[in-house]
Amino acid sequence: MKEKNLTDLHSDEDFADRLLKVGGAVIFFTLGVTLVYFFWFHKHNISTDPGDWGAFGDYIGGLVNPAVGLATVILVIFSINIQRRELRASLHEMKEENEAAARMSFEQSLFAWLENYHSQIRDIEVGQHKGRKFLLHFYEYHLSPQQTIRFFEKN
Repeated sequence: MKEKNLTDLHSDEDFADRLLKVGGAVIFFTLGVTLVYFFWFHKHNISTDPGDWGAFGDYIGGLVNPAVGLATVILVIFSINIQRRELRASLHEMKEENEAAARMSFEQSLFAWLENYHSQIRDIEVGQHKGRKFLLHFYEYHLSPQQTIRFFEKN
């Protein structure tokens, strides 16, 4: 069985850390694009024309939206990876639980069979002998090696 490493054990913290890194990268990229735009066009006055602001929005959106889309894809891949690990761990746990249940079922059947056997032995009664004492008496007088030899000597 593979040993779990530290990132497997802390997948939620790992995901949160990656989320912060990817989110920070997107914010940094957005600020960088905006700052480049302002440094490039800082000599011009701020426009009051809505068309200019629309063009500015298209420019920022055209550069930032692919970065946001890429970040979304990266985070989806991270979350799928975490789900795969969790599924693998839960599958392993289910297998162990099945094995334990099968073992427990076998043990219960075995102990029920043994109890039934002991109950039947206790219920045997022939003459003055009862239970295990009857079985010992029966063995000594009918099945012991000395009795078997005498039986064959007679016949």
